[in-house]
Amino acid sequence: MNAAVRHLLSMMKLGSIGFGGGSAMIPVFEKELVQDRGVLDDETFVRHTVIANVTPGGLPTKLAALSGFHVGGTRTAVLSSIVAGLPGTILAVGIVAFFGVLGPDAIRWVEYAAVGISAFIIVLLVEYIAKVWRTAPARRLAVGITLVTFVVSGLNPFVRVVGLLLGQEWAPALPAMNAIQVILVSLVLIAVVMMVRRPTPLPLVPVLTDPLRVRRYVIAGGVFAGLAVAAIGVSALVAGSGGGRLMALVALSMLATFGGGPAYIAVADGFFVGSFVSADVFYAQLVPVGNATPGPLITKLAAQVGFSYGLENVSPAAGVVLALCGLVVAATVSGAVAMVVMAGYERIAGRGYMRRLQAYVVPVICGLLITTAFSMTLAAVAIGGRADVGPTPMVWGMAVLVALLLAVHARVKVPDVVFILLAGALTVVVLGFVAG
Repeated sequence: MNAAVRHLLSMMKLGSIGFGGGSAMIPVFEKELVQDRGVLDDETFVRHTVIANVTPGGLPTKLAALSGFHVGGTRTAVLSSIVAGLPGTILAVGIVAFFGVLGPDAIRWVEYAAVGISAFIIVLLVEYIAKVWRTAPARRLAVGITLVTFVVSGLNPFVRVVGLLLGQEWAPALPAMNAIQVILVSLVLIAVVMMVRRPTPLPLVPVLTDPLRVRRYVIAGGVFAGLAVAAIGVSALVAGSGGGRLMALVALSMLATFGGGPAYIAVADGFFVGSFVSADVFYAQLVPVGNATPGPLITKLAAQVGFSYGLENVSPAAGVVLALCGLVVAATVSGAVAMVVMAGYERIAGRGYMRRLQAYVVPVICGLLITTAFSMTLAAVAIGGRADVGPTPMVWGMAVLVALLLAVHARVKVPDVVFILLAGALTVVVLGFVAG
């Protein structure tokens, strides 16, 4: 099979199981691209992860674009960024389109499956963190950085989960940093430590900058940006000036969004609610459907807002076109930023700071992933509450399911999709039975 086609199929697969937010997908991408397929080495994947974390837009979309460029150049990069958001977008827009017929039940069953899938993604998070610690040049330092990062970012969800395990509903409001703040502070601290200590070189193979490759990244960024402009133009042709303005705002909203999908809800509210979609539709339909379905929330919300605006103001066909344009604009603007920043990264990748950065920043990301795991657990608790399952039984149920999947996954060698399907089916059956 052609390498580019195989990569696009991988992105379609990852987009279909992408529950839990952007950070949760880092180990999923790593397992698919590094461990299973071997199309990226560890060092290249770390670079992609760093770029995806410090730039605005959808993290899975940027990982897809960067890996696609590595595999097959600009065309594969563009298609990968779009395909990664396509399964969830189709499902989310489809539910919104037939919301009057399907109603909340459609969201409910997708949410039930999401609980089991989230449990398996937590397993991948645990395995990824264990691998980072096991292979770190300085293991104690890596563990320490991970735990410090978790403390400054994730104590609130951790305390809530511990409270629920004990049958208590604690609601702490401890100071906490979001992901982008943690990453930026880490970059500064690493630079300061290196200037003060002047550490010995890491045992890493030096990277020689390829001027042609840097130029190709810049050109790819221009292609991504050009496609975003083209999609905005198509929106204007189909839905008039309102459609063009909407997609231009989608592009701007990508540049204004740091910290993953949940952060985009607040941005989208300010950009679209009232002008292009009502608050009732946005919070009663688009946000719940977006949260319940797989794939990057950023691309789903952009497509859903486009569909709702086109359906309400022009025609169902225009709604479909605007939904597609929303996906394309969200994916290509995110990809354009990642490509341009990656070009700059390539130019200095062989220098001491960047080499040391790659070793230190991965444990930081591991700390953020621990926070993500507890946040995913609380999201499962909320879904369980809508199925009339108490928070304490739900937390214990998630803990048991994660432990069971972790033990079986380490011993049974079957494709991960089997675990995903079985875990999702299990929670659909159990929660559906409890809810009656």
